[in-house]
Amino acid sequence: MNILELNIDLDNSLSVSQTNKFWDEFILDAIEKNNLQYGGLNHGFVEPSGDFIIGESHSELIQSWLKSRDEVISFSVRIIEDAT
Repeated sequence: MNILELNIDLDNSLSVSQTNKFWDEFILDAIEKNNLQYGGLNHGFVEPSGDFIIGESHSELIQSWLKSRDEVISFSVRIIEDAT
C-alpha cells in the first residue's frame, strides 16, 4: 500500500478558531472528498479510504489544495511506496 507523508507549517499568527477551521476544511475538502483518510496534525499520513492505490494524482490534489490556502506557510508531500 502506498501512503502520503505530509508536513504542513501553518502561519503562527492564526487564532485557535482559524486553525481549527483550516483543519476542518482540510479534512472535508482535501481528504474525505477524495476518498482518503488522514492521521496526524502538522505531520501526518494520508491513506486510501477504499480499494485503490494512492499515486501521484493524489499527491498533486493535496499539494494544489495546500498551495491555495493563505494559512499555509510551507508544506511537503512525499509518496511512501509499499508502506505496510
